[in-house]
Amino acid sequence: MLERSGAELVGAATPDPAYLDGYHQWKQAFDAGQAGSYGIPLAEILDLIETMLARHND
Repeated sequence: MLERSGAELVGAATPDPAYLDGYHQWKQAFDAGQAGSYGIPLAEILDLIETMLARHND
C-alpha cells in the first residue's frame, strides 16, 4: 500500500523508541485480529484523518 503513496525511502536510522512502543502495541493487536491497516494511498489516509479530527473538534 505504501508503494501507491508515492513515498520513497530517503535514509535509514534507528527508530524513535516512542514509535516502537506504539508499533508493538498495534502489532500485538493486529496479530490478535483486533486492529487493521489501511489499503489506500497515504494521501487519502491523511485526508481521512484530517476529516475525522475536524469533526471531532467541532
